[in-house]
Order: sequence, then structure tokens, then C-alpha cells
Amino acid sequence: MHKGTYELREAVKPVDRRQEPREAADALVTIVELPEQKLSIPGLLSDISHSGLGLTVFEHVPHGTWIAAEWNGTTVLGHTVHCAGTDGKYRVGIRTDYVIQDRINTHSPVGFSLN
Repeated sequence: MHKGTYELREAVKPVDRRQEPREAADALVTIVELPEQKLSIPGLLSDISHSGLGLTVFEHVPHGTWIAAEWNGTTVLGHTVHCAGTDGKYRVGIRTDYVIQDRINTHSPVGFSLN
């Protein structure tokens, strides 16, 4: 992992408010604002659970924004439940509404089964 990714993680300290366990993740992700698809933001998937995702991105994503998060043949549709950070580094919480997995890609994303 290169130094820039490490600095992203250290810059924003997340507060754990979930009622269910999170699985650590480390994958590059792209989030796209829905339905307009005008905003496309690269980021880092840092954790995943059955009900949501934790991401680190370089732009503020307003609370309630509907998004598609895409990585490794998986697309998660959901909405932001929080976004906090400073200096262009933001921790974003996504509440998962739908998960779409590429049927050709048979491995579980980031080692976590959504079944």
C-alpha cells in the first residue's frame, strides 16, 4: 500500500455506531451520484457489513445522497448516512439498499459474503 492511502486512513478517525459487526476491507471504489450520474468520486472501501459501507473519499458527499458504489464486480446502491472530515479527506457512511454482484465474478468481494 502506498503512503497516500495510509495518510487517508490516519486523517479521519471514524466513530463506530453500528449495531452489527464490520469486516475490514481495503479496495479501491468509485461512487456515483444517482440518478443524475454527474458526480463520480474515487475512494477507498475501508469496511463493510450487511447494512452498509465505510468509505474514505476526497470530496464531501451530502447526507442523504443516493449513490452507487462500485468495486471488483460488485455494485452497492444506497444512500449516505454521514460524511465527516477535513482538508479534503472525508469518512462516508453508506446505508446499503441493494447489492448487485457480477455473476461472472465468482469470488466474494473483499472476503465478505453478503448471502
